[in-house]
Amino acid sequence: MAAVQGVKMDGTAAETWTSLTDLQDARMDLGLIAAERALDSIKYAEGADITAHFKEMRTAWAKADRQGAVITDEKF
Repeated sequence: MAAVQGVKMDGTAAETWTSLTDLQDARMDLGLIAAERALDSIKYAEGADITAHFKEMRTAWAKADRQGAVITDEKF
């Protein structure tokens, strides 16, 4: 048994732990990038429901924040 979903299982405990944390870090980085892109892609269409737009923005901001994004009020 060499690997389980990318986790090295045939080495030392330290090697297994390193491969596990490397995999988790990569997934978190991808989640962060996706969350930031989702927030950046939200655009208000003139005449649309502004309240719904603000809600969508706040939801996307919260998701990006949970993924570790540092989004200041000024950038938001």
